[in-house]
Amino acid sequence: MECIRLADLGCPVPRIAAQLGVDQATVRRAIHRLACDGLDGLADRPSRGRPPRLDSRDLDAVEELLAQAAGWNETWTPAQLAGWLAQARGVTISPSRLSVLVRQRGCGWTRPHRSPGPSGAAG
Repeated sequence: MECIRLADLGCPVPRIAAQLGVDQATVRRAIHRLACDGLDGLADRPSRGRPPRLDSRDLDAVEELLAQAAGWNETWTPAQLAGWLAQARGVTISPSRLSVLVRQRGCGWTRPHRSPGPSGAAG
């Protein structure tokens, strides 16, 4: 937004770049995005490339979540845990891989009990 404000005041691109400590291409890109897409064009765009990797701090957070859930008699499925990791920590991992990693750590991990079908008979 500061690029746009300075450009609106009539400052040349090289001066804006020097003042903000960014490349001139960055300033031109911001001005172009505003011209093409309005204010919505200035919003951060998703980054490209490989999503962040799961690290030990993420697994520590999962372990802590499972410990709290055990105290409340709650259970989490691997898919729920993977969804929580994506939302809370920005890390994407498949539920099956997460399940393996959690078991390798020896977490107190239980699968939810499945209730019998509508007839009450086990299949």
